[in-house]
Amino acid sequence: MQQWSIKFDNKENDERGIIKVRFAPEFWGEFIEFDVELNPIPIDDGKGKDVTVNWQFFNGFNPKS
Repeated sequence: MQQWSIKFDNKENDERGIIKVRFAPEFWGEFIEFDVELNPIPIDDGKGKDVTVNWQFFNGFNPKS
């Protein structure tokens, strides 16, 4: 299994996150797994929040290289 971790830390507005990408062709074939961890979302304003993660792969993406 191969895993890549991408860390995001913006100290100006206290936004933090970790994205973990896993690729294990011997177990999952061509399946790639993503885990996204975010710092707590403030809820003290009483408003609901939606969090989305958008992915874009570029032509020629090859997880084996």
